[in-house]
Amino acid sequence: MTDPRHLFQDVLLDHYRHPRHTAPLSRPLVVVEQAHRACGDRVRVELSLDEAARVVPAILTRGCAVSTAAGSLLAEWVAGRDAGQALEGLNMFRDALEHGRLPRQAPPPALAFRSIHAFPVRRGCALLPLEALARALARVAEPPVAPRARRQDNI
Repeated sequence: MTDPRHLFQDVLLDHYRHPRHTAPLSRPLVVVEQAHRACGDRVRVELSLDEAARVVPAILTRGCAVSTAAGSLLAEWVAGRDAGQALEGLNMFRDALEHGRLPRQAPPPALAFRSIHAFPVRRGCALLPLEALARALARVAEPPVAPRARRQDNI
């Protein structure tokens, strides 16, 4: 029987070698750029919404295999989801990465994130695109702020 850790290493390697959702968006609603100070990895997250208000992501990373693979996995997972739902789901990825915990019916990408948990020095690499994506999703998920009505005093 194959060790599941090897399967998830293969998934991460595939996402590193062939990252998904890397083409820049023509008209992103939100752009978030973030860098990992210790190693110099950089990530740029662009988000847009389609006609059905589903997330259209682009995640461009410049850095190590783990940050590139994590960005690709996350982009693939949030694509086509409601922004609020995708933002909530990122907590599952964070728990897998930081604590090695997952719900019983966790999707395969989250299982790959849990495999990174075994390497504490690499967690920051995976957190970089996760945090940038969470910031971008929070901005897209915010309800639009209505302009305040001007108060007119009767004098």
